[in-house]
Amino acid sequence: MKQETEHGYSPEVAGILTRKPRWIVRNGTLLAVLVFVAGLLITTRIPCPEVLNCEMDVVNQSGGTVANHSVEGIIRLPAGYASIVKPGMTARVILPEEKGGDPEKINGKITCLFTNSSTNFFSAKVVLRLNDGQEKTMMRSTRVNVQIIVGKTSLFHEIFRPILSLLSRDKM
Repeated sequence: MKQETEHGYSPEVAGILTRKPRWIVRNGTLLAVLVFVAGLLITTRIPCPEVLNCEMDVVNQSGGTVANHSVEGIIRLPAGYASIVKPGMTARVILPEEKGGDPEKINGKITCLFTNSSTNFFSAKVVLRLNDGQEKTMMRSTRVNVQIIVGKTSLFHEIFRPILSLLSRDKM
């Protein structure tokens, strides 16, 4: 005959039900929340550059000595970016891949800006200093991809930017 406790459970089940659970079971949710909050705090400290992606038309390739090779290009951007892009900013040109390798990146400088009042665009002139191998790769291209680093933000801001923009739109 089976023994039963006053609630109708067997002694083994009653032992399991009356035993105090381990700390991880009792405080597991709190631990998970603390780990999540710590992760959010860490992402506020990780820098993330704000990058403007565009294309550059290669317009002038001037040779010379190996140490003095330079290439000039023109970037066309919507007029709304005229307040963000300034002369002296870094423009990272991404050269086309060769034989399935990683694309090469060259840093150049934006030297001057041109506005066109008849269109809603402005142009920026970019000057790149190249070595011999980079110049050969660049000569095959008339249009290359460019990244303009316009500022720095945190990884937290980049991850939650869509949510933050929706929240700020709702307040209006």
